Amino acid sequence: MAPAVLRMAVQERQLYAWALRLRALVRALETLPEAPDAVVCDTPPHIGAYTEAALHAADLTIAPVPALAGSLQGFGDLRAAWTEMQDGRKGELAAVVNLWDGRTGATNRAMEEAIGQLSARVLSTKIPRAEAINQAALSHALLFDHAATHPAAGMFHELAAEVWAIAKAVRP
Repeated sequence: MAPAVLRMAVQERQLYAWALRLRALVRALETLPEAPDAVVCDTPPHIGAYTEAALHAADLTIAPVPALAGSLQGFGDLRAAWTEMQDGRKGELAAVVNLWDGRTGATNRAMEEAIGQLSARVLSTKIPRAEAINQAALSHALLFDHAATHPAAGMFHELAAEVWAIAKAVRP
């Protein structure tokens, strides 16, 4: 697992200067003594060199899409970049809706429909808007350490199982 960290911003400028930047992740993975079952890359929330390299290498791309109207533009931009970086490969793009609020049914349905119109799978697991998630992030802690019994932690377990099932199906 490769988590996004702030120091990546400096390294990203260096990566842009490298002519083979799209192959950076693929080349790094080729150096491993044994091929992993899966690689999870958490990229910064913008389309930069790291994100492009991850999109290029990915068999499956999962994009978190907040249940907010403005997030659809960002997802549309990501989809366009994903299509370009896939360069004819047959990867899959899926969206996981987060900041889900069960009280806003019309908004939720409109979001899922709009994501679907962007030709992407919408995962069935929804990550709720939850104070426990915010508090864990503010504490620089994992939700599972901060509030392991919170229902949101269970949703992340469900999400992991759903993603793993899809990843096994799309992996060449």
